[in-house]
Amino acid sequence: METKQLITADDLMKIEGHCELVEGELVEMSPAGGVHGFIVHKIGWIIGEFIEDEGLGTAFGAEIGFKLKNDPDTVRAADFSYVSKDRLKSLPKGYPELAPDLVAEVVSPEDRASELQRKVAQYLEAGSKAVLVFYPDTKTIMVHRSPSDVRAFGENDELTIEDVLPGFKCGVGKFFEA
Repeated sequence: METKQLITADDLMKIEGHCELVEGELVEMSPAGGVHGFIVHKIGWIIGEFIEDEGLGTAFGAEIGFKLKNDPDTVRAADFSYVSKDRLKSLPKGYPELAPDLVAEVVSPEDRASELQRKVAQYLEAGSKAVLVFYPDTKTIMVHRSPSDVRAFGENDELTIEDVLPGFKCGVGKFFEA
């Protein structure tokens, strides 16, 4: 019987390429496509600017690794994330060892639903308050607050996340329009 060699977050930091670490196992990821990258940019522009203007904390662009679990280590990289200033006093050189308050993921054509749900669950279990999943094909956003608390926002709805971003409001369609 062969046992798998698990790697750590420190090992992951030395690996070139785009990877995540899930319970000690390396998960390689493909580069994002055009639609994905455009929506991630819009998220950073719209939500990131609000966070900065309001002085709420730190917004992170695509693929910053967060160490969500130890032994075996799990390091997940969100398309966009935010941590309140009360929780992140300074920027670490390595992976922040906490769950972001807010995570945004954009679904790509090659994403498997089961893996996306696993990733959402890992963020929530680690302490994220909200995980936003953007679906480009249907122009919808699913806001996950727990496994049983999920709300859909359609293209004509207004996205609000009052408990995480007080005062933030934005039409969902703005995230998808070119």
